[in-house]
Amino acid sequence: MGVSGVFGLVNTSLIIRHFGADAFAQYAQGNYNGAVNTLQSLIQRFPDSARKADALLLIGNAQVDAGNDK
Repeated sequence: MGVSGVFGLVNTSLIIRHFGADAFAQYAQGNYNGAVNTLQSLIQRFPDSARKADALLLIGNAQVDAGNDK
């Protein structure tokens, strides 16, 4: 892997952590719809992320907590 590949991986990891942190903060503050939107954007941008399962679980929890469980 070349230098640009390494920088790409580092940048991708930082972006995922940033979006994930935003989503967890939104969820903790009761902004469930915001957390869902942030996580869905993260999944769309990085569909092969190792954190995808965590994001999907939090989306489900946020949907239930927002009363969207039907």
